[in-house]
Amino acid sequence: MAHKPPPPTHEEMLSHQPSLVMALIGLVSLRRTLPLIARRTRAPLMLLWLGVLVTILLVGLAVFRLDTPQWLQAFLLSETPAAEVLAPVQAEAEEAHWWQVYFTLGADGGCLEADSMADEQAVTRALVSQIEQAQESIYIAAFSFDLESVALALMDAARRGVEVVFITDDLYGLADDEIKYPQAPYFERLAQAGVQVQTDGGTGLMHNKFIIFDRSAVWTGSLNLTRNGVCRNNNNALLIHSEALADLYLNEFEEMRHHEFGAASPSTLEQQTVYIDGHGVRVFFAPEDQVLANLAPIIALSQQEVLFMAYSFTTHGLCDEMVALHQRGVTVRGVFESRGSSVDHSCLNDLLASGAEVRQDGNPAAMHHKVIILDRRYVITGSFNFSNSADQRNDENLIMIDDPALAQLFIDELELRWSVAQEPAQ
Repeated sequence: MAHKPPPPTHEEMLSHQPSLVMALIGLVSLRRTLPLIARRTRAPLMLLWLGVLVTILLVGLAVFRLDTPQWLQAFLLSETPAAEVLAPVQAEAEEAHWWQVYFTLGADGGCLEADSMADEQAVTRALVSQIEQAQESIYIAAFSFDLESVALALMDAARRGVEVVFITDDLYGLADDEIKYPQAPYFERLAQAGVQVQTDGGTGLMHNKFIIFDRSAVWTGSLNLTRNGVCRNNNNALLIHSEALADLYLNEFEEMRHHEFGAASPSTLEQQTVYIDGHGVRVFFAPEDQVLANLAPIIALSQQEVLFMAYSFTTHGLCDEMVALHQRGVTVRGVFESRGSSVDHSCLNDLLASGAEVRQDGNPAAMHHKVIILDRRYVITGSFNFSNSADQRNDENLIMIDDPALAQLFIDELELRWSVAQEPAQ
């Protein structure tokens, strides 16, 4: 298993401050000495200053490349133009030609009048449509499952010759299915139709919620493929059309297919950045990619705003970064799932004490998002809760996308959750 060096600590980052002070002293000295050099060499003073500035830029770039992990350099130096990218973006539709995003309505959406209402929701219809279009393969890694229309579509796909492989959690997927639906368990019906069903075999949770279609598109996000996931909980689902991204998810799927779960799964983090129409897309898989250690320095780079929606937020590495950002003047604002967020080890308490803007969600079911939005440009989402269990034990995926238009749609969703959320009790 490949190991990455840990990110620099705050002490290591602060150790560069003397160098910055020396650089400022040097600039003050140059202000006095450059006119003398200009008179002696008869070189234009402006040309000498230009040479100094170019040298400073080159040295700064060298320090950036030495101090910043290569994968983070690649992502930050994406092909997306930086001009005006931090300004709010008004998205006209919840899709681009290479992605579509869906948000569930939560318990206030009224779709629990009958079980079948889950099959009528936009997100379910979109998923069924994608299954019906598949020609060669559908690879599913899903924590739990009980959507009737999706089951029927998968069975039809298997019968028409599409390779359908479904990996689920042994407890919350397979065992729960047999308990809830003893007369006709979903996974038994899928297997009878030719779907290959496999479980994680009792490791940490197989908590993923992703699907790979024809090795050319990936479905991912926080949405469990269940009636509760669609009809009661607030969730997001992304469909991304990219063969390069599908290859990254396929590598992870094949590891699980060969029983490489948890720490047995090797890390390929340095190769997990792709570009789609100039937009950087970064994928992390837990536990092998040390997600929290690699996510913290990304969040620390935020300049203006950090927004989040968190079903579970109990890891203090990310929490400390957000508190530090708030203390530096960066806006930090987010919604916590109400259940469990007032416990001592929740980040809610630390952020509330720091003065950051936080609320507890108003959904009587669950606000199930695992989302961070940085500077109205970068969207982070997936199955990964911000917890040590997600980081160290579970099989998870997290995706980071550089796209202001997509970020705006997630901001719109956050504002909806914020509008019905409550102030935490002091």
